[in-house]
Amino acid sequence: MLDNYLEAIKHEIKQSDLVKTNTLLKAEKWKKSSYEELSKLISQTLSNELPHEQKLRMGTTLSARTLTNIYKGTYKLNYPLDPRTLNTLSKLVLFLNYKNWETFVKKIDKEQTKKLKSASPEEAIETTIQKALKLEYDIYNNLPTIKESTLKLLYEEDSAGFNRIMDTLITNQQENRVLSNPYNPSSYSLLEFEILELKEKSAKVKTKEHWLLCWWGTDEKKYVKRYKNISDHYYFLRKKRNKWKVIANATLADFNDIEIEDKIPISMGV
Repeated sequence: MLDNYLEAIKHEIKQSDLVKTNTLLKAEKWKKSSYEELSKLISQTLSNELPHEQKLRMGTTLSARTLTNIYKGTYKLNYPLDPRTLNTLSKLVLFLNYKNWETFVKKIDKEQTKKLKSASPEEAIETTIQKALKLEYDIYNNLPTIKESTLKLLYEEDSAGFNRIMDTLITNQQENRVLSNPYNPSSYSLLEFEILELKEKSAKVKTKEHWLLCWWGTDEKKYVKRYKNISDHYYFLRKKRNKWKVIANATLADFNDIEIEDKIPISMGV
């Protein structure tokens, strides 16, 4: 879900007057020198416009490497945002003339809500599934902390879909496994999407998904388990108060049925 905010930031930066009128930045495809120029531009703008106290508190620099990672899609966002990441995002939205990160988030949320209301039922269902997948991955990545309130945003409480994720979370929390260690290669992908049935208040969806979950044992200080699978998933959704939520995710895949990596050093790649 955080990726939506990052995509909006990237778009608004490229559409800003300071960027569109800059010789190195108005090109459609950016090079290394373009990211270096954007880094300088952001630093100069923040230095000129931020109050002295705020400059001391958060700084004004943003590296070209960080900007490159953001635009190439390799900048990793985890929920909840850690202070360092929040500081980076705050600098970007301040550069775009927003008061703070919270103001920017409220604006994007309002736009997305408006867009969903005008979207077709098919578009709304696909968006819900995409967000549900991202939320599921983010909540695994947030271990050892478990926030049920976050899961309730897109999964109906105490439903089969909700309980499946909670079981995976609790199992790995009890075993002191995380995905958030540096350079963890875990990922997920939505490969195929098909609406099988769509009614006014319910829907059935089939997806094909790729999941790679490389669990790091915080006690062992090494990778201890791996789940890797491409499989079909059957989602059942229900609409309440004009909002779709997942009530079941039927699949043969079991995220707790994971193999011990005795031979492959996951830290070197999988």
